[in-house]
Amino acid sequence: MATVRVGHSSNGAGFAALSMAEEAGCFDRHGVQIVRTELPSTGTAMALAAAGELDVAGASGMAIVRAALAGAEPLIVMSIEASNVFAVMGATGIQTPDDLRGRVVGANGESEQDYLMLRKALVGWGLDPEADVVTEFRGSRGRNWEALIRGEIHAMAATVPLPNLARKLGLPVLRDFSTEHGPYQLGAYVTTRAFASRAPHTLRGFLAALLEGYRLFQSSFEAALPQLRARTKLDDLEVLRQTWELFAHAMNAHEPDPAAIAAVCADVEGVMGLPVDVDPAALVDATFLPG
Repeated sequence: MATVRVGHSSNGAGFAALSMAEEAGCFDRHGVQIVRTELPSTGTAMALAAAGELDVAGASGMAIVRAALAGAEPLIVMSIEASNVFAVMGATGIQTPDDLRGRVVGANGESEQDYLMLRKALVGWGLDPEADVVTEFRGSRGRNWEALIRGEIHAMAATVPLPNLARKLGLPVLRDFSTEHGPYQLGAYVTTRAFASRAPHTLRGFLAALLEGYRLFQSSFEAALPQLRARTKLDDLEVLRQTWELFAHAMNAHEPDPAAIAAVCADVEGVMGLPVDVDPAALVDATFLPG
């Protein structure tokens, strides 16, 4: 039986389907044994895949583009979420974006998607990310959320379910990117061109099993609930149902779209100021998915 080393962040509702596929024996049926590693962030997972220490990573668009710029030849083989469901949330007492001037904001790391989204929001509000705020990198979504609740930071960016939970707790959502429609690669399963060339049959088996996990996740909220709780570390049923609805819908579009990663490339260049000499189409390969 072939082994696939998979890494992903410890906080991420989209990875519930992977757990469901594993529990249901989907990987065994396709002749694949997975070895999972939970990590603080998707950027860490992508870095390990680029270094050859993982075969597949659950990674964000920002991490994928940064890996490509470093010459790692990442390959998006299956989408998790291809629309922008990030939001920027403020701490108690923050009422408008201008209240962030001179305050501390939090992000996972400089190569992470949340930092890209936070900077994009700041620039859009006319705030200089270098001069008008102080950014603290805390390494994970969970640490940033705890710091926001305690008032140690005054804003952070994150995907669903945290914006939904923030609203329920009465915290301000200062910018909701989900209202700005269009393809945008937030989460995907990514390998390297080297692994895809070396083990195409194994990769196809892994993705076939994972797609079965997607369908199990989509089958009902009740079926997905245990893994949603485990992945999000939340118990609020209303927020978890909203999260399930979003990801169940997103999983219908599991085939990767070059336009989605192209949108991230544009932000990396425009917001981060990094020249992106990468063909987005070269970062996507849907041929390993079941026909």
